[in-house]
Amino acid sequence: MLNHIPILGSLFALCLLLYGLIRKNSSLEQAGLVAFVIAGIFALPVFFSGEKAEDAVQHLAGVSELYIEEHEDLGLIALWAVLCTAALSLVGLYAYFIQKRIVALRSGIVIAAVASVGLMTLTGSHGGKIRHSEIRESIVTPQDIQDNPEQKEALDED
Repeated sequence: MLNHIPILGSLFALCLLLYGLIRKNSSLEQAGLVAFVIAGIFALPVFFSGEKAEDAVQHLAGVSELYIEEHEDLGLIALWAVLCTAALSLVGLYAYFIQKRIVALRSGIVIAAVASVGLMTLTGSHGGKIRHSEIRESIVTPQDIQDNPEQKEALDED
């Protein structure tokens, strides 16, 4: 369940930040920045628990190594994105603390936040495809055929 916190936390943080910017409410903006820092903190153990999770599922029927590798690659990119957003959020919180308002910093945080939410969502989606074949594309990989002999028979019939 921990793996959902960075995704949903980042989305929640982005909503808070944008709403605070629209309403010109610095308390909401700061709450959004704090939420990004928390999402970044939670992203670390989620990412580093991936190897153990891979070991646990890679030998199960229906699990595709291709999806595991894609998820791992996307996870690294998403981790860096959320950590950069968290770092920018810390700078933003510090700017609030010293009573400085930097418009360019806000814009940078929003851009980084949108990118990290998108990457986290994409990574989560690819993670779901590892075990949930019903949400995979209809492409059949050699690993899928090896894992499921019935697919080979269906392809031979076509």
